[in-house]
Amino acid sequence: SSHLGARNFGTSSFALKQANRVKHLRVTRGISHMDELTEEQMQIVKEVFGEYDKSGDLESIKKSDIAAAMAKLAQNFSAAEVEELKTDGGGMVTFETFAEAYALKLR
Repeated sequence: SSHLGARNFGTSSFALKQANRVKHLRVTRGISHMDELTEEQMQIVKEVFGEYDKSGDLESIKKSDIAAAMAKLAQNFSAAEVEELKTDGGGMVTFETFAEAYALKLR
């Protein structure tokens, strides 16, 4: 819900973890941020995702490839952030989830 974004957590390490948790909750609660990406950013996200998508259909990549893929997009993704990403039953992350996580990292 919208009240989460209004909380002031300060700048401590704990506060930063809490702020990142709020960002994660926005993803998992279905609030989309993909539309905040420019056409160029979305194209780059698709290209990077495609490098890890074994089937070539831009559908899903292995969760274990997320940190490397985000690094190619100049975004550091911690092991905890990767672990929190929603996956399908086989440990794969969809393009939508990946792009959503990237859009939130840019905020």
